[in-house]
Amino acid sequence: MLPAWKIVKKYDDIIYQKAAGMAKITINRPEKRNAFRPQTIVEMHAALLDAREDQSVGVIFLTGVSFNFFNEIALERLTNF
Repeated sequence: MLPAWKIVKKYDDIIYQKAAGMAKITINRPEKRNAFRPQTIVEMHAALLDAREDQSVGVIFLTGVSFNFFNEIALERLTNF
């Protein structure tokens, strides 16, 4: 039986869900091959903090939509650092 994933909070770059003691963070930028940008990192950080503070969460899954997962950092954003 598959867990019934529920969205915890709406984000632009990630999908953050929880189910049965698990948290799942999915990078949701397939048009950019799931490349990170500063906003992606901020959203992931917030989701990871929430999962850490939730005593019921025992495992965190990191994944990406489509076939592209953590391929690159959004190079057009590196000039802003």
